[in-house]
This record gives sequence, C-alpha cells and structure tokens, in this order.
Amino acid sequence: MQQTLAEFYGYLTPAKSDTKRKLIYTWAKQHTHIEDMCNVTTGASQKLTREKGTATVISRGGVEAIKLWVNTFRREGIHISALMLQLKAQSVAEDEGVLSDVFTGAWSWRSLLLKRHGLSFRTRTRQGQQRKILGLG
Repeated sequence: MQQTLAEFYGYLTPAKSDTKRKLIYTWAKQHTHIEDMCNVTTGASQKLTREKGTATVISRGGVEAIKLWVNTFRREGIHISALMLQLKAQSVAEDEGVLSDVFTGAWSWRSLLLKRHGLSFRTRTRQGQQRKILGLG
C-alpha cells in the first residue's frame, strides 16, 4: 500500500494520504460491484446505484393520476404551471399518506416527471408589457 501511495499520490500530505489509503481499501472491497457497473452500458455518468423504486414516494398510480390530470387540462386548452403541478403532486402525496416534509414536489422531481412522461410546460414564462392595452402599439 505504501508503494502505491508513493507512486500515485506522493504529492499528498500525510493526512490526505491516509484518507486516500482508506478510499483505496474501500475500492478493493467493492471491486466486484465496480466491475459490474463498468459492464453496464446505460448511464455512462452514473455515480450512484440503487434499486428501482428506492427513492419513490408517490406510487405509480399516483403518478398516473397526475399525468391524467395534466392531460385533461391540456385537452381543455388550459396551460399548467410549475406551481400547479407541485400543488397537485403534494395533494396526491397527502392522499397517499406521505408526510409533507418527506415529499415537497421539488423542481428535480417535477423535471424528472415531465421528462419521464414526455410532458412539458406550455405556459408563457414572461409576459412583459402588453403594449396594446397601454395604447402604445
């Protein structure tokens, strides 16, 4: 180990060298997992692995209800905003018994939901001045 540290990390201070030594031992313990992840072709930049559904808080049925809600509004010609989607998601989570501090419907969840189901916001993000109302145009 000392030879490896000297060869590849000789520039580190003793404290940082000790940290690197521990990291190398961790890699050695996880070598089969690391090899398995190298053989997976999907998610080239994937840094964390976890089983499907680990971070899921809203059930698939709840997500489908949200998707149906969005599509219903679209059919009626009503545009939804990020806040509307967040409030609907919080409502569904509350109906499923998920505490409000566990699920907030944050932007990361919303963006993944939109991407996963091929949805997008169609609301105007900047309205600016309405020149005709002001009599300028």
